[in-house]
Amino acid sequence: MHKKFFTYLLQYLEASITLIDALGLVRKKFVRKKDLEKIDTCIYLVGEGKFVQEAMSSIVENIQGKAAVLVILKSAEKTGDYKTAFKRICEYLDMGDTVKKEFIESLTYPLLILFVSIVISYGIVSFIFPKIIPLFTSLGVELPLPTVIILFVVNWIESHVVQILLFSGIIFFSVKYVYQNYKEVRAVVQNNLLKIPGVRQFVLVHSSIHISNTVLALVTSGRSLPESFRVALEDVYFVSVKNDLESIVLLHEQGMTLFQSLGESKYFSKTIWVDFLMIGERTGNVQNSFVQISRLYMEDLISYKKILKTWSEPVLMLFIALIVLFVALSVIKPMYSIVNHVSST
Repeated sequence: MHKKFFTYLLQYLEASITLIDALGLVRKKFVRKKDLEKIDTCIYLVGEGKFVQEAMSSIVENIQGKAAVLVILKSAEKTGDYKTAFKRICEYLDMGDTVKKEFIESLTYPLLILFVSIVISYGIVSFIFPKIIPLFTSLGVELPLPTVIILFVVNWIESHVVQILLFSGIIFFSVKYVYQNYKEVRAVVQNNLLKIPGVRQFVLVHSSIHISNTVLALVTSGRSLPESFRVALEDVYFVSVKNDLESIVLLHEQGMTLFQSLGESKYFSKTIWVDFLMIGERTGNVQNSFVQISRLYMEDLISYKKILKTWSEPVLMLFIALIVLFVALSVIKPMYSIVNHVSST
């Protein structure tokens, strides 16, 4: 809803329509009751003379970058230039959607292959095995260990499916509750994930894209660099990365240049952040530094997607081959035993 809302609102404002009338026209573009209620609330608050930031807070809830969008709207209230503000918001949300799309695409193919392989294997065991196993047993053929294991696992799952689903649900929601409500547990899990080279690099790339885009949007809206950084940090998910960046902002506020404070960082001291911000602060064009940082990290994200796809194909093929081999042995070995049994009789 969010991107669509601000895109239509910008189009109507560029047509010299007042904000309250533009909101009324935007409302006609939506049909979901929940969306209409949010827009109605926004129209009412604007009509009552409330600040646009307050009126649109319900529109931008539950999105990454909510704090940044609200700060941009707050800056627009001081200048009265809502067109520019909505344009920046659209660009900001569009970049966030692009990052999300790249992330989803990087995982879609491997997960699809994995799902298909599991479904095929389960289909073979559930529909083919029941037809051929009675033949083996009727001839007195001893079933090999792979066949016995598969039959035991499948039969056990089918006979305890309700208990398995119930237990899995309890475990899932319990873990989710503990993870979301206990910061210490979340920090331990995240720190262990960051020890994995691929995961660590991906988290830093994703965080860098988000922070650079947010800071750029806020600085161009007239906010100070430290304030822009602090707003951007509100949406950084990994606790240790967030704490590391907060220490960077604190050092900058105490008098260090931004690239010098980044040199003290645990995660960003050896990244392109240092070089580009050093150039930006010396030339007085920090905004361009954030543009280049975002662009380069976006290229890295696309490269990681290609690498993941390249490496996932042989790994998943090997996984599927092992499943097929195991299932095949479960069928072929009893058939071989039947041949030997017939030959001996």
